[in-house]
Formats: sequence, structure tokens, C-alpha cells
Amino acid sequence: SNILFSFSPVMAGSVSSLIGVTLSPILFFTIFWTINGFMQSMGSPIGPKVMSSWFSVSERGTKYSIYNTCHNFGAFATMAISGWFVQSMGWEAGFYLPGVFCVMGAFFVVNRLRDRPESLGLPPIDEYHKEKNLEKDNAKVTDKSRLREIAWHYVFSNYRLWLLSFASLFVYIVRYGLVDWSPTYLVEVKANSIGFAGLKSSTMELFGIPGGILAGLASDYLFRGRRIPVAVICLVGVVLSASFLYLIPPGNGVLDTVAIALCGLFTYGPQMLIPGLAAIDFATRRAAGTAVGLTGSFS
Repeated sequence: SNILFSFSPVMAGSVSSLIGVTLSPILFFTIFWTINGFMQSMGSPIGPKVMSSWFSVSERGTKYSIYNTCHNFGAFATMAISGWFVQSMGWEAGFYLPGVFCVMGAFFVVNRLRDRPESLGLPPIDEYHKEKNLEKDNAKVTDKSRLREIAWHYVFSNYRLWLLSFASLFVYIVRYGLVDWSPTYLVEVKANSIGFAGLKSSTMELFGIPGGILAGLASDYLFRGRRIPVAVICLVGVVLSASFLYLIPPGNGVLDTVAIALCGLFTYGPQMLIPGLAAIDFATRRAAGTAVGLTGSFS
């Protein structure tokens, strides 16, 4: 897993850097950007797969919610510093500097990440915590089963994962709708300047950090490992906060910022729980990567 997890950002970072160096016709931009997206998507299920091997169900909500803040920190850092890079060093820096940082992070991962406790001579995490092993309780799939049998039994014939996939589709419509379009919306509808629109929009990512962590804690300690009730509560909060943003009349900058921050607070709970954490729980750690790949495709 560490090799594949590192290969993905190395390739994505390299392709991003090539855009900054060689961009001329739109065809090259399209090809490189497509490869960039493919490489990022290919690596994304590996993280949840490794998390499921190192953390048991009773603690996974808290630990996974902390891991999931990488989305928020990355997006917030990009919004905060990419404009300065471009202004100081030209538009090319907006492509090749993030690519260089991505490659550097990949070398750290390949050196430090380990697939599972057993690779270091440690017992499986469920044995260590003396928790029920759902995989061993199922006689239809054994350690000698082929990958196709494991994927079919735990993922593709599991109706819960298909429900999660469709739910994830709508969660990501909201997430990307707000992330990608809130600056334009604030400028064209709320009469904000471009600078203030970008700054206000970044609060969605900033408040998404505590929102995701609180959702993970609630699923572990208040709902005893049940993820869906927490996701439903958060989604109600998304509806209310997004409606609040829509109904605020132009000229109320503080209220706009509060509404966007609340959108982030409530959006990143279901974004973490539905396509990631709940999918891992339903598929068990044996098929965690495949399950997250399925829900991620819908996302």
C-alpha cells in the first residue's frame, strides 16, 4: 500500500509541474489535468484501507476524522498561498510548486507508512483490542478466497454500499457546489469584492476541520460506532445553513461569512462519514479499499 499510495502523488505532482512548464495549447492542459485527476483518484482509497487495518471500529471514527482533515488543510493552504505564488512568480508557480510539495510528501510516505500491524509482527488490531472480528465470522469468504470473490461478497452485492454511494453523490454535489462556486456567488449575487469573496469562502474549509472531527467523535462516543445518524444530523445542518446563505440579502458580509462557515462545519461530517468511514465499516477492512473506491467514484 505504501508504494501505491506514494506512486499516486508522485505522478499527480509530476503532471501538475509539467502543466506549469509546458502549457501552450489547451489540448496539453486537458491531457495533463485528466492524468492528474486519475492519479489522485487512484491513490485516494489507499488511506482508508490502511486506516482500517491500524484502528478498530470503536476508535476509527475519531482517528479517521483527524486523518480526513487533510482535505481541509490542503484546500485552505491552497486558497491562502496560491494567489501569492502566482502574483509573485507568475501563473506557472500555481502548478509546479504544489507539484513539488506533493512529490516531497510522497517520499515521506513511502519511508514511514506500513500496511498493517501484521507486517511489523504485531497482532491484528481487533485481537489487540479484543473486539469481534466480523471477517472471521463469515464462512463464505476465507483467507484463500480470490480477490473477485471478496470484492463481490463484501462490496458489489452489499446493498448498503450502493445506498452510501448514491448518498455520497449528493453530498459531493453540495460540497463542490459550495467550494467551487461560493466565490463567484458572493461576487455576482452578494456584491462582494473578489478578494473578500475568496477570503470568506476559505472559512468553509477552516470550519470543516472541527466539523469533521466532531462528527467522528460523536459517532464513536455518542452513537457507539453508528455513522449514519450523525451524517443525517449534519445534512439537516447543511440544508439550514445553505438556505440561510441564500436568503441573506446583499450587503450583509458578516452574515455571509457565518453562513459559509456553518456550511463547512456541517458538510465535512457527512463527507467523511458516508463515502469513507461508513463504507469501511460495512465492507470490513478486507475490502475497505474497494468499498471506498466505489463510493468515491460516485463522489
